[in-house]
Amino acid sequence: MTGQKKVVLIADDSKLIREKYADLLERNGFSVLTSPDVYISQLIRQSPPDLILMDVSFGSDVGPVAVQSLKKRGTQGQAPVVLFSSRPSVELKKIAEDCGADGYIVKGENDLSFLREIKRYMSGTK
Repeated sequence: MTGQKKVVLIADDSKLIREKYADLLERNGFSVLTSPDVYISQLIRQSPPDLILMDVSFGSDVGPVAVQSLKKRGTQGQAPVVLFSSRPSVELKKIAEDCGADGYIVKGENDLSFLREIKRYMSGTK
């Protein structure tokens, strides 16, 4: 990557997941912000990300509600909001469509597939 690093915000209640994917992204030229919960509006205003990865669960299914709230208020700016979960792809696709997310990525994909998906969403390709 050239120029300024692209910023990815990972909102996930699992510290292990946040650390694993933050490390992968940083090793591949991204800057990473993390949050252990869905209350990310202030973080977004302070450091606008280029992409938001939002966990679905957080103990209950509040991720999609947070996506709807972000989209309704326009808090995310131009950043795509992508659901991030280990749920089956078919289920995750429906949740993403229902809540207005820009897409989804299944946790556990191999690193190359994950990075390819991140770059695809950042390029605006759905």
